[in-house]
Amino acid sequence: MPSCRPVLVLALLVPAALAFAAPAAAQAVPPPPIGLTADVSGDTVTLTWIQPSGSPTTYVVEAGSAPGLANLANAATGGTTPAFATTAVPPGNYFVRVRARNAAGTSGPSSEVIVAVGATCQLPAAPTGLTATVAGTSVTLEWTGAGGSFQLEAGSAPGRADLFNGDVGTATTVTPTAPTGFYFVRVRERNACGFGPPSNDIVVSVGVPAPPGNLAASIIGGAVTFRWEAPAPTDPAPAGYLLEAGSAPGLTDLAILPVAAPATGFSVPGVPSGTYYVRVRAFDGATVGAPSNELAVTVGPPPPGTSSVTFTGLAPAGDPFVSHAEAGYLVEPLAGPWVIGAYGRPGPFIQFTRQAADPLTTGEVRVTADGDVFRFTSVDLYSSVTPIPYVFTGMRDGAMVFTVTGTVPNTFGNLATVPSAFPLAWIDTLVIAVTNPSCCTNPVGLDNIVLRP
Repeated sequence: MPSCRPVLVLALLVPAALAFAAPAAAQAVPPPPIGLTADVSGDTVTLTWIQPSGSPTTYVVEAGSAPGLANLANAATGGTTPAFATTAVPPGNYFVRVRARNAAGTSGPSSEVIVAVGATCQLPAAPTGLTATVAGTSVTLEWTGAGGSFQLEAGSAPGRADLFNGDVGTATTVTPTAPTGFYFVRVRERNACGFGPPSNDIVVSVGVPAPPGNLAASIIGGAVTFRWEAPAPTDPAPAGYLLEAGSAPGLTDLAILPVAAPATGFSVPGVPSGTYYVRVRAFDGATVGAPSNELAVTVGPPPPGTSSVTFTGLAPAGDPFVSHAEAGYLVEPLAGPWVIGAYGRPGPFIQFTRQAADPLTTGEVRVTADGDVFRFTSVDLYSSVTPIPYVFTGMRDGAMVFTVTGTVPNTFGNLATVPSAFPLAWIDTLVIAVTNPSCCTNPVGLDNIVLRP
């Protein structure tokens, strides 16, 4: 695998960079669409996906005879609807992806789906259990397949194959050498019918720190606090971290903030209103590792078109919480001793405490919209003296769309806004679970569940 050059230069990190710049008003290229799915009925293929930010004016659908190719179709849909249908498709296996486009340019590709039309040859299933073991510059990759030949792909970002794309034969273990850098790696199986879908993507770090995990954020006014998990033990160990912020997914045009190890958190005061796409990387000397998960963090008023369930219609009498409907949404308790409280806050919210005889207590609430789909933007969490572990789960048609875990530091009696890590995902059910590890009069609670219809 060829070298993956570090994307940041440490010499650029100067004290003046220790602030977020406000997102520019100029239009940016939209990020890639996500959630691409295909439905086949006879010779009709219908594609649907989740609309990204950036106000796309059209989408470009690509189809090829092999992964990454667009030799069979490459056409704009001519509209803003995140869907496309075509008829009279000949029998075959097609590798399809979609891009978003506006006046600023065209996004990168979405994830790729394989569309099988008609009585076609059966493609192999995706290989499973892909793992990597790194020793110096040697990388041992192992996986499980069905006995065909295999294609190894390595890229500079998830889903890409811009660093290596080649046949590695029928073995399910290979040991290539790789220069210092990080690589996003997957493998496909091939039989007489063609290529099957890719395995899971893994990050392979060679001579650079592994990526940090579980980046989360809380917002109180214009102050944003980020927390993350240190990477798994690696050689080299991280000397510090780089917190990156951009005006669109993957960009670093707004801030690059250095944080010295072993700290795994950082607070930024006075962040201007706007939406920021944030991730964190570990670094050692002149080498920079792969990014963590990326967060979309909104500071200031929610985006236009949002609705907020605030519980202001409830009387703060401490009664057990049963349900609350507002702005077309219904919030119901699933678990936990939820009651209605205010604790000096402007307007009631729902909260609970843990009693001395109880174990760690977790409360869950479920948000629905009478069967309609919606998007989850953020929720405000509250604590008097303790951190708040949380889990956000989004469902659609009974299937899990996302689950996000994290911990909000003690909010000292304030409300901390926790953004959704998947603000563009369409769901029909949202479950918010928070844990109260402290007894006996110290409450945790939630308010201001911001949703987008």
